[in-house]
Amino acid sequence: MKIPILILAGGQGKRMGYRNKAQLKIQNQTFLERMLAEFQGIPCYLSTRPSYTPELSGVKLILDENSNRGPVEGILQAFRQTKEEAFFVIGCDMPMMKREIYDVLCENVQLPKGIAIKNEERLYTLGAIYTRTMVEEMVKQVEKQDYRLKTCFQNKTAMILTKKELEVDFQCFMNINFEEDYKQFCEKYFKREGK
Repeated sequence: MKIPILILAGGQGKRMGYRNKAQLKIQNQTFLERMLAEFQGIPCYLSTRPSYTPELSGVKLILDENSNRGPVEGILQAFRQTKEEAFFVIGCDMPMMKREIYDVLCENVQLPKGIAIKNEERLYTLGAIYTRTMVEEMVKQVEKQDYRLKTCFQNKTAMILTKKELEVDFQCFMNINFEEDYKQFCEKYFKREGK
């Protein structure tokens, strides 16, 4: 069974000057198009706000009505609006995410638990697998107005892989939050890719 991809694109883009990060471009391809190409052949959902509902072949939309709750709300809505048991969750602002991360997590996940990767610096809560068994704890957390994704991995419904247990390119987890991040990203990777 392939675990479907959930791309979170329901945010307002405040830190990016209210730009839609899914539509940012690199080499004539939007971040969203780049991610869909990377995960081609895997069922894909897009969690989005009602004002952004692109028609994408083979991609199912999840409407996120409460964008002020952040990514946790998009994940909860995906479980509420589908029958899926798990999702590999990434942000639309993660254009370097690779299938390799998905494959490593799918190989190591012990369903029904979710799984995330951690290195010395941080826990990567996007580029992680969330499962339906995590929903109850997530709902409790939202009721307490705790919208942090790391809280989702601090109980028995999830497990964490450490850098010692695997070798992955942590550059895959890079996300683009600010205009300056986007500018630096374009300068660095356009040059590297021959632009």
